[in-house]
Amino acid sequence: MLQLTSTRLRISPICFDFREELFQEFSKEITTYMCPSPAQDISETDAFISQSIKEMKEGISYQAGIFHRETWEYLWGVGIHEIHTKRPSLGIWIKQSAHWHHYGHEAIHTIKKWANENLDYDYIVYPVDKRNIPSRKIAESLWGVVHQEKSITNASWNVLYILEYRVYK
Repeated sequence: MLQLTSTRLRISPICFDFREELFQEFSKEITTYMCPSPAQDISETDAFISQSIKEMKEGISYQAGIFHRETWEYLWGVGIHEIHTKRPSLGIWIKQSAHWHHYGHEAIHTIKKWANENLDYDYIVYPVDKRNIPSRKIAESLWGVVHQEKSITNASWNVLYILEYRVYK
Protein backbone atom coordinates (compact mmCIF):
# COMPACT_ATOMS: atom_id res chain seq x y z
CA MET A 1 0.00 0.00 0.00
CA LEU A 2 1.01 3.57 -0.66
CA GLN A 3 3.22 5.12 2.03
CA LEU A 4 4.23 8.76 1.77
CA THR A 5 6.73 10.74 3.81
CA SER A 6 7.55 14.39 4.26
CA THR A 7 9.98 16.26 6.47
CA ARG A 8 8.03 15.56 9.68
CA LEU A 9 5.26 13.15 8.67
CA ARG A 10 4.49 9.62 7.58
CA ILE A 11 1.26 9.13 5.70
CA SER A 12 -0.01 5.57 5.72
CA PRO A 13 -3.29 3.98 4.49
CA ILE A 14 -6.12 3.94 6.99
CA CYS A 15 -6.46 0.75 9.02
CA PHE A 16 -8.21 -0.53 12.13
CA ASP A 17 -5.14 -0.19 14.38
CA PHE A 18 -6.12 3.33 15.47
CA ARG A 19 -9.91 2.96 15.40
CA GLU A 20 -10.42 3.80 19.08
CA GLU A 21 -8.32 6.96 18.90
CA LEU A 22 -10.07 7.96 15.67
CA PHE A 23 -13.44 7.44 17.36
CA GLN A 24 -12.42 9.54 20.36
CA GLU A 25 -10.70 12.35 18.45
CA PHE A 26 -13.38 12.85 15.77
CA SER A 27 -15.27 15.17 18.09
CA LYS A 28 -17.91 17.86 17.81
CA GLU A 29 -15.16 20.53 17.95
CA ILE A 30 -13.16 18.87 15.17
CA THR A 31 -16.20 18.46 12.90
CA THR A 32 -17.40 22.06 13.30
CA TYR A 33 -16.41 22.92 9.71
CA MET A 34 -16.82 19.45 8.22
CA CYS A 35 -19.70 17.61 6.54
CA PRO A 36 -19.74 14.49 8.73
CA SER A 37 -20.84 14.44 12.32
CA PRO A 38 -18.94 12.70 15.11
CA ALA A 39 -19.57 8.97 15.35
CA GLN A 40 -22.08 8.13 18.08
CA ASP A 41 -20.77 4.58 18.37
CA ILE A 42 -17.46 2.95 17.44
CA SER A 43 -19.33 0.80 14.89
CA GLU A 44 -19.72 3.99 12.80
CA THR A 45 -15.95 4.47 12.89
CA ASP A 46 -15.48 0.84 11.86
CA ALA A 47 -17.89 1.36 8.94
CA PHE A 48 -15.93 4.45 7.84
CA ILE A 49 -12.64 2.54 7.95
CA SER A 50 -14.13 -0.43 6.07
CA GLN A 51 -15.58 1.84 3.38
CA SER A 52 -12.27 3.70 3.06
CA ILE A 53 -10.33 0.44 2.63
CA LYS A 54 -12.85 -0.74 0.02
CA GLU A 55 -12.55 2.53 -1.93
CA MET A 56 -8.75 2.32 -1.85
CA LYS A 57 -8.85 -1.24 -3.25
CA GLU A 58 -11.21 -0.02 -5.99
CA GLY A 59 -8.89 2.89 -6.87
CA ILE A 60 -11.50 5.49 -5.94
CA SER A 61 -9.72 7.21 -3.07
CA TYR A 62 -6.70 7.25 -0.81
CA GLN A 63 -7.61 7.70 2.87
CA ALA A 64 -4.63 7.76 5.19
CA GLY A 65 -3.51 8.28 8.73
CA ILE A 66 -0.95 10.96 9.48
CA PHE A 67 1.86 10.13 11.90
CA HIS A 68 4.74 12.14 13.27
CA ARG A 69 7.78 10.75 11.48
CA GLU A 70 10.00 10.45 14.58
CA THR A 71 7.57 9.67 17.40
CA TRP A 72 4.83 7.86 15.40
CA GLU A 73 2.24 9.99 17.21
CA TYR A 74 -1.10 9.57 15.45
CA LEU A 75 -2.18 13.02 14.21
CA TRP A 76 -5.05 11.69 12.14
CA GLY A 77 -6.04 11.87 8.56
CA VAL A 78 -5.89 13.07 5.04
CA GLY A 79 -7.75 11.87 1.99
CA ILE A 80 -7.87 12.40 -1.73
CA HIS A 81 -11.15 11.19 -3.15
CA GLU A 82 -12.50 10.47 -6.63
CA ILE A 83 -8.92 9.88 -7.84
CA HIS A 84 -10.24 8.00 -10.86
CA THR A 85 -11.77 11.23 -12.21
CA LYS A 86 -10.43 14.49 -13.64
CA ARG A 87 -11.58 16.33 -10.50
CA PRO A 88 -10.46 14.58 -7.32
CA SER A 89 -11.08 16.27 -3.97
CA LEU A 90 -8.96 16.76 -0.86
CA GLY A 91 -9.91 16.54 2.78
CA ILE A 92 -8.01 16.64 6.06
CA TRP A 93 -8.41 16.84 9.78
CA ILE A 94 -5.85 17.01 12.52
CA LYS A 95 -6.63 16.07 16.12
CA GLN A 96 -7.20 18.99 18.47
CA SER A 97 -3.99 18.53 20.48
CA ALA A 98 -1.88 18.68 17.30
CA HIS A 99 -3.32 21.93 15.92
CA TRP A 100 -1.08 24.91 15.19
CA HIS A 101 1.97 22.88 14.13
CA HIS A 102 1.21 23.10 10.36
CA TYR A 103 0.84 19.32 10.05
CA GLY A 104 -2.23 19.79 7.85
CA HIS A 105 -0.29 22.05 5.50
CA GLU A 106 2.55 19.54 5.25
CA ALA A 107 0.23 16.55 4.75
CA ILE A 108 -1.84 18.25 2.04
CA HIS A 109 1.29 19.39 0.19
CA THR A 110 2.61 15.82 0.33
CA ILE A 111 -0.63 14.40 -1.09
CA LYS A 112 -0.69 17.10 -3.78
CA LYS A 113 2.87 16.23 -4.81
CA TRP A 114 1.89 12.56 -5.09
CA ALA A 115 -1.20 13.52 -7.12
CA ASN A 116 0.89 15.62 -9.51
CA GLU A 117 3.20 12.66 -10.12
CA ASN A 118 0.56 9.92 -10.31
CA LEU A 119 -2.85 11.24 -11.32
CA ASP A 120 -4.22 12.67 -14.55
CA TYR A 121 -6.46 15.49 -13.36
CA ASP A 122 -7.72 18.88 -14.52
CA TYR A 123 -7.81 20.31 -10.99
CA ILE A 124 -8.30 19.18 -7.42
CA VAL A 125 -11.34 20.38 -5.52
CA TYR A 126 -10.63 21.56 -1.98
CA PRO A 127 -13.84 22.59 -0.16
CA VAL A 128 -13.31 24.72 2.96
CA ASP A 129 -15.71 26.51 5.26
CA LYS A 130 -14.97 30.23 4.88
CA ARG A 131 -14.65 30.57 8.68
CA ASN A 132 -11.93 27.92 8.84
CA ILE A 133 -8.94 30.22 8.31
CA PRO A 134 -6.19 27.58 8.80
CA SER A 135 -7.72 25.37 6.09
CA ARG A 136 -8.20 28.34 3.79
CA LYS A 137 -4.50 29.15 4.22
CA ILE A 138 -3.65 25.59 3.14
CA ALA A 139 -5.74 25.93 -0.02
CA GLU A 140 -4.22 29.32 -0.77
CA SER A 141 -0.68 27.98 -0.22
CA LEU A 142 -1.42 25.58 -3.09
CA TRP A 143 -2.45 28.57 -5.24
CA GLY A 144 -6.04 27.41 -4.99
CA VAL A 145 -8.63 29.63 -6.64
CA VAL A 146 -12.15 29.98 -5.27
CA HIS A 147 -14.48 28.67 -7.96
CA GLN A 148 -17.77 28.88 -6.12
CA GLU A 149 -19.36 29.63 -2.77
CA LYS A 150 -22.27 27.66 -1.41
CA SER A 151 -24.09 26.96 1.83
CA ILE A 152 -24.75 23.40 2.88
CA THR A 153 -26.09 21.76 6.01
CA ASN A 154 -23.75 19.20 7.52
CA ALA A 155 -24.68 15.94 9.23
CA SER A 156 -24.87 17.74 12.59
CA TRP A 157 -27.43 20.18 11.13
CA ASN A 158 -25.03 23.13 11.12
CA VAL A 159 -24.80 25.41 8.12
CA LEU A 160 -21.41 25.46 6.42
CA TYR A 161 -20.35 28.33 4.16
CA ILE A 162 -18.19 26.50 1.67
CA LEU A 163 -15.55 28.07 -0.51
CA GLU A 164 -14.77 25.53 -3.20
CA TYR A 165 -11.17 25.99 -4.22
CA ARG A 166 -9.74 24.59 -7.42
CA VAL A 167 -6.11 23.61 -7.17
CA TYR A 168 -4.28 23.15 -10.46
CA LYS A 169 -1.05 21.29 -11.23
